[in-house]
Amino acid sequence: CVLECVGSVASGISVMSWSPDQELVLLATGQQTLIMMTKDFEPIMEQQIHQDDFGESKFITVGWGRKETQFHGSEGRQAAFQVHMHESALPWDDHRPQITWRGDGQFFAVSVVCPETGARKVRVWSREFALQSTSEPVAGLGPALNYFFSLDCKLLSYLVNDLLWNADSAVLAVWLEDLQTEEKSTLKSYVQLWTVGNYHWYLKQSLPFSSCGKSKIVSLMWDPVAPYRLHVLCQGWHYLCYDWHWTTDRSSGDNLSDMANVAVVDGNRVLVTVFRQSVVPPPMCTYRLLLPHPVNQVMFSAHPTESNNLAVLDASNQISVYKCGDSPSVDPTVKLGAVGGNGFKISLRTPHLEKRYK
Repeated sequence: CVLECVGSVASGISVMSWSPDQELVLLATGQQTLIMMTKDFEPIMEQQIHQDDFGESKFITVGWGRKETQFHGSEGRQAAFQVHMHESALPWDDHRPQITWRGDGQFFAVSVVCPETGARKVRVWSREFALQSTSEPVAGLGPALNYFFSLDCKLLSYLVNDLLWNADSAVLAVWLEDLQTEEKSTLKSYVQLWTVGNYHWYLKQSLPFSSCGKSKIVSLMWDPVAPYRLHVLCQGWHYLCYDWHWTTDRSSGDNLSDMANVAVVDGNRVLVTVFRQSVVPPPMCTYRLLLPHPVNQVMFSAHPTESNNLAVLDASNQISVYKCGDSPSVDPTVKLGAVGGNGFKISLRTPHLEKRYK
């Protein structure tokens, strides 16, 4: 292997990102500029990251009179006189620029801290290096950036290190770290895998790691060829390779006593649909199981007479066993779904938590 220097950036390279088709490479420099180059590292164009113009997608003013005389909806006339404060970057923000490309490589977005306001802004550029749009001030906007990110999770207690789509954009990997609080004595980092269906985000896997020592994550990336292969590199040169596969968690359905159950993992919930009595698509369900930690795996019993029973493995390596049958009391971890509302109701015997194993 022979190394060859093809060029240098005097101010240093803050971040570097290849386009999805590997034809273009984008550099963010220490002088707050963007340099676009070919795959052979031939410069195409250089521009300033911070632009005064909004971009080509700027809204056109049609002239509805003065702002004070316009209709402001439920906010009332006082909305015309409100002073909008600039939202500064988060305390743990590293102030480094971040770059992400759209899946087809036609657009890329750059997240950077504005030197004038101290707030993060996201600018979207076309492949031809034309500025398209600039984001408005958003409270809590962090450095992690990826196209189409909107998760049903409370990220205020976590530091988001990275967001990574896999090769076919079916799974989003989120690298999180606990923030220091009085309630948390032991800090951890997590790799979460999210999918979306029926306009709902599902947390399918949550992998805990240590935030210090040899088990601390230093790099995370999806395989460019095998779309469901995830590479994790830890601080002590500990390398992990995960190969994920889709599976349907269901009971056998071989006899009349089996209720033809199908389970869907949704964070710390297991959504169960009893197909012998109702057909409802997720995220709706017949009933749901509430677990203390995110769920990683569900398994129904293989015994012919106990095929409605199921075991749930969560991210803390705790196994919860649910058994169908008479229960002496109402189980607070089992909640009715679509069959328990104000609409139709059916006769249903839900399972109850029998035991938890650690």
